[in-house]
Amino acid sequence: MRCLALISHNHMKPAMQDFVKENATVLRQFRLTGTDSTMKMLRSVLGEDAHFGPSCASGPLGGDAQVGAQLCLSDIGGVIFFTDPLSAHPHIMDVYALIRLVNIKNVLHATNTASAHSMIHLLGKALNGHPELIPSFFYDLTSPALVTLENNEAGLLEDSTRLSVRELKAPSQKKNTAAVDAFHQEMLRKQAMVDSQASVGSSDSPKKGKKKGKKAKFEEEEEEEEEDDDESEEEEEVSEKKKRKGKKKGKKSEGMDPTTRMLLIGGAVAFSSMMLATVGGIVLVGVQMSRRK
Repeated sequence: MRCLALISHNHMKPAMQDFVKENATVLRQFRLTGTDSTMKMLRSVLGEDAHFGPSCASGPLGGDAQVGAQLCLSDIGGVIFFTDPLSAHPHIMDVYALIRLVNIKNVLHATNTASAHSMIHLLGKALNGHPELIPSFFYDLTSPALVTLENNEAGLLEDSTRLSVRELKAPSQKKNTAAVDAFHQEMLRKQAMVDSQASVGSSDSPKKGKKKGKKAKFEEEEEEEEEDDDESEEEEEVSEKKKRKGKKKGKKSEGMDPTTRMLLIGGAVAFSSMMLATVGGIVLVGVQMSRRK
């Protein structure tokens, strides 16, 4: 029969000691294991005539991890772990790992005094001819979550195998390569036709060159004549513009009314008389000033 593990945090050790004293008769029927300080307490309470399994290190020094290792080796059928919910623990990650393995292995697990008393009652009844009540002490159990996980992994494996089978059944690449080869051959044939046409055209190139030379000279002469014509036309336009401007000025002078001419002449005479009057006044003022002196 597999071991029964007893573990307790520091503030829970008095409660564990009282629990062991009350249920010493049942506990002596099991092979006991646990962390270092709890094992020392068990030896002092139960005596050396009890059945003891391996003693693990203290919890902060890896004792919880060692109990988890025994779980993985299928050497533990139940765990009574009095945890302290009000204190911080430096090895809390080891505690979480141990609880996780307890749930994966689906073994009996008591986390406080109430659940421990119910568990010890079940263990006593199992010892009185009902071993089927504690199956985890005799063979491996698994968590339902593990069953679901394995089914999902099996489904993924089937899907992957189906994909691989589809790839095997897929059309081979030979057909694709044949189509590519045919396309390349068609392109080569077209290129050969283009090259042949280019070679035929190159044989007639000298004659065409001569013709092109004559045409080029003729076109150049025509362009020069057109440029000369354009320049003469521009000169004529400029001269015409100048003539138009002169005509406009003459028209402006000729088209002036006689009344406007008379007004302009009168204005000029009045302006000149005003200028003479101002000059005469200045001269008189100068003469008077010289006489006073």
